[in-house]
Amino acid sequence: MLTIKSTHYDYKVSFINNINESISNLIIKGRTSFLIDKNVWALYSNELYLQDYLDDVYFVTAVEDHKTIYDVIDILKIWQVKDIQKKSRIIIFGGGITQDIGAFACKIYYRGIDWYFFPTTLLAMSDSCIGAKCGVNFNNFKNQLGVFHAPKEVYIYIPFIETLKIEDIYSGLGEIFKLHISKDAEHYNYCKKSFEELGNLKAYIKQLVYQSLKIKKEIIELDEYDTGIRRILNYGHTFGHALEKYTNNEISHGIAVLWGMDISNYISYQLHYLSEKDYLDIKNVIKTTFNLKCPYVTDIDKLLQVIKRDKKSESDFINMVLLTKIGNLKLEAIALDKNLKKILKDYFDESLGFFSN
Repeated sequence: MLTIKSTHYDYKVSFINNINESISNLIIKGRTSFLIDKNVWALYSNELYLQDYLDDVYFVTAVEDHKTIYDVIDILKIWQVKDIQKKSRIIIFGGGITQDIGAFACKIYYRGIDWYFFPTTLLAMSDSCIGAKCGVNFNNFKNQLGVFHAPKEVYIYIPFIETLKIEDIYSGLGEIFKLHISKDAEHYNYCKKSFEELGNLKAYIKQLVYQSLKIKKEIIELDEYDTGIRRILNYGHTFGHALEKYTNNEISHGIAVLWGMDISNYISYQLHYLSEKDYLDIKNVIKTTFNLKCPYVTDIDKLLQVIKRDKKSESDFINMVLLTKIGNLKLEAIALDKNLKKILKDYFDESLGFFSN
């Protein structure tokens, strides 16, 4: 178990074995409502003893096109009809998209109602379930509207991972890899060793999730509202989000973050911040673990235009997280100019061959 210190209240992350016992302990008759990913319900409706509460369940379509303020409003309308009150409880089952929609709705309804989270994806378990950040898309741009609203408690049920598609496993491992790189060489090497034995993932996964949350906990407790050190957690996200947009979300978030990390590392290497040894070592882990195919970007100008809409962008600069060595990240303003354009073109030219071999 972990306890996360937050400005408004501290909350616990519990690793559980009996999911229905945890649910029953949360339910207050007449004051509990559920938000559940439709896919999760299709897989687990017989295992979650919620048949007596179906009138209090709202099913979420957990895709980026439905992570919008308009989908939040649809939920708020239902809550209003159902007479959800300030002292009601919202229990959320799903991954990051369901979490974002639900937490955002909970924050703005009656200026904040309590929510409890059962993350069902590896990415949500290892990263997004803590930290209080939630955002929704607006006018086809990612996370343009956002608030901070921490859960009252998080319950991690590892068996949910067993029904994930391989691309969802990889997506979660991408964020896990990011967090371990950001910590130190010891954590990086443990993560690397675990990836070398992916066939035996069950032996490592709980520890990888726990370590990832512990790394993130140390950072968010110092900077909950993302004004200082927490911004290093955006490592890989600047170009990751841009590639998601560029490819119309054909790349999952965690995989996009991996590409974003590799691009950031290449920029760090070209700027002489990162050694060739570290750059290539991380690149080889990405290649051998995730079997990626490089999404060749033919229109660098289009990619840069997407980056300019990033909330970390300021005029003709982007505040980018760069790696100087394993465990050491720095934030630097990078000009969105012809020099960056050349670096990016060189990256995609080189990486196309590297990841194809």
